[in-house]
Amino acid sequence: MSAPSDWVFLRGLGREQRHWEAFPEVFAATLGVRVQCLDLPGVGTECHRVAPTSIAATVDDLRARWQPLAAAHPERTWGIFGISLGGMVAQSWPVQYPGDFKRVVLVNTSAASHALPWERMSLSVARQALAAARSRSEADRQKRILKFTTRFVGDLDGVAARWAEYAAERPLKPGNFLRQLGAAMRFRAPAAIAAPTLVMVSEGDALAHPNNGRRLAAHYRAALAVHPSAGHDLPVDAPEWVCQTVSQWMASPG
Repeated sequence: MSAPSDWVFLRGLGREQRHWEAFPEVFAATLGVRVQCLDLPGVGTECHRVAPTSIAATVDDLRARWQPLAAAHPERTWGIFGISLGGMVAQSWPVQYPGDFKRVVLVNTSAASHALPWERMSLSVARQALAAARSRSEADRQKRILKFTTRFVGDLDGVAARWAEYAAERPLKPGNFLRQLGAAMRFRAPAAIAAPTLVMVSEGDALAHPNNGRRLAAHYRAALAVHPSAGHDLPVDAPEWVCQTVSQWMASPG
C-alpha cells in the first residue's frame, strides 16, 4: 500500500490546532509529508459554529472542509492522525468514507464500547478538570489542564500563558464543550477499520487509562506502540518519539 503524502491532524476535546505546538512541523520534516490541521466544529477556527452532538456528524463536517483540499491534488494520498476525541473521529471517518485514507494513527483515544466511564476519564482528573473550570484566571486554568495532560512540558508557565491567549482569541463556548463531551461519551468503536492502523498509548496517561488503547488495538487488529512515561498529550510530550515510531511503522511490511 502506498504511503500517504498528506496527513489530516485532529485534536481532542476543547482543543484546537495551535495546541499541537511544533508537532505538525516535526512530523512533516521527519516523514517528508505535508500536514493539514483541521479544527473540529466548535473550536479554534470554527469556534463561531455549533459543535455536532455525534462523532458521525463531526466527520461529515470535517470531510466537507477536507474534500476541496483533496480535490486540488488528486494524485496525493492521505493519512489521518487523531488524538483523544480526534482519535474517535479518526476511527469513524475511514468507516463512513472508505478510501479517503491509506493509513490511520490513533493516539490515547477510547470508545464507550471498550471501556468503563472512569477508564475513559479518571475520577481524580475529573475533579482536577472541575477545579480548572472554576478558575478565574485563564492562564491558571490552562496550567491546571497541562498538569494532568502532560508530563514533560518544561516551560509550563510559558505554555499556559500562550494557550490562554489562544482561548481569548478563539473562545470555546461552554455549550460546544458539552456537545463535544456528549459525542465522545456516546461514541462506540466501529467493527473494523479497513486501512492499516497504528494505536499509540502513553503509559503515563493520567487522564485515560492506557488499556483503552490496548483494547482498541486488539479490536482492530492494529499495530500498538506504547510510550513508557509520557502523558495524555503524547505529541506534545514526546514529538520526536511519535514521529520516529510512525515512520518505522510506515516502513514495516504489511
